Amino acid sequence: MNTYKKSPGVLGISYAPESGDKHTIDLFVDVDNSSAGKEVEKIITSSDAVKSLRHIQDGTIRQYIVPFDQPQPLRTLNTAGDTELAIFYLLPGASPQNLTDFESAFGTLKSAVESASGELYATSGWHQGKAVNPTIRVDVSAYVALVGWDSLATHQTFQTTDAFVL
Repeated sequence: MNTYKKSPGVLGISYAPESGDKHTIDLFVDVDNSSAGKEVEKIITSSDAVKSLRHIQDGTIRQYIVPFDQPQPLRTLNTAGDTELAIFYLLPGASPQNLTDFESAFGTLKSAVESASGELYATSGWHQGKAVNPTIRVDVSAYVALVGWDSLATHQTFQTTDAFVL
C-alpha cells in the first residue's frame, strides 16, 4: 500500500473485501491524471507485493481505469458506512447508440440514487478500453459506478424501492 501512496498523482487509496465474497479484495486508487494511472497500473502488474500474493490468487486481476463524473471519490467513500461498486458489462458488439442508450437509462437510476435517503456520494463512468466479462470471457464495454451509503441498512432499503427494482 505504501508503494501506491508514494506514487506521484495518487490522491487516495482504499481497499476492502467484498461483502458477498470475502475472497475478493477490491482496491481503489484515486489518481489525478492518466499518467498517474499508468504508473499505478505498472505497480499493480509488477510490484513485489503483488508477486508475493500470486500463490494465493486465482490468477485474475481485473483492473478498471475510469474517469468518473465526480472528482475524488475516495475522499468521501472512505468515510461511508457501506460502499457499493457496480460493474455493468454490455453485450459484445454494443454499438455507439447502445452505449448512449445505456448511459441515458443509467442516468435515471443515478438520479434516484442521488435523491435517496442515506446516499453520500455517487459517481460513474466508462472503463477506458475493453473489459473481459467474467461470465462469457469475452471483451466488452464496461460501465462502473461507485455509491457511498451512510450504512448497509440504507443501501438495502434503497434496493427495495421502485426506482431500483423497475
